[in-house]
Amino acid sequence: MRSTAEVARPTSRSRQLARAAGCAAIVAISAACEFQRGGEQGAEITVVDSALVPIWDTPGDSGTVYTVEVVSGGRTQRVRDVVVPLPTVVADTLVVGLIQVSEDSVPEERRIFRLNLTNGVMQTLRVPADAWAFFHDIVVSPDGRYIAYVAADSSEDSQDTFAVVRELESGRIVARGPAGAGCDCETDSNHARWIAPDSFEIAVEQVDPRREWQRISGRVGGRIRVDTLRIEPQWH
Repeated sequence: MRSTAEVARPTSRSRQLARAAGCAAIVAISAACEFQRGGEQGAEITVVDSALVPIWDTPGDSGTVYTVEVVSGGRTQRVRDVVVPLPTVVADTLVVGLIQVSEDSVPEERRIFRLNLTNGVMQTLRVPADAWAFFHDIVVSPDGRYIAYVAADSSEDSQDTFAVVRELESGRIVARGPAGAGCDCETDSNHARWIAPDSFEIAVEQVDPRREWQRISGRVGGRIRVDTLRIEPQWH
């Protein structure tokens, strides 16, 4: 497990929460915080409310969920129980993000939502079963086709974590990094981002024999590069 000093460092989730909390503070003062705008005729997404509720990654603890308002083509829709990272507009016709759901006798869990801005229909998909339980940086590609994240080996006593990119609709794995040393901890210092619709970077924390990050980068369907970062990336 990490030392107290290490746990106190900013994590991927804390940076995302700081961004969202800034919106929440503005909401308290001015009733809304716009955090993303599509093209000239595209969608606008605004955080309009937030609440503390039992949260998916820390049983017995509370976390923040958000209500966002999506305005597109004269239609206004609200999505509740949104969790970070905040949603993104895809090609001005789709909003993709994460929500928290709680069903009878089932603990809170995250799901991916896809809100069709043309017909107002919202679809939800389960987060991949192999996603590391404490990983927050689940990111959808700018074109809405792929999802990048850090996965965990489900083998007994294994702590291995590794980078994965899946096709969102089919669940097919289109890129996978090598197994890493992993981390016996509950603090998320792994990262993922898209730098183009088909180009990604995923940084997987390693703690054996020393603390560093295995970076997997490349293009969907293309060559994957693996290198090492000595300092935690600050991508968000």
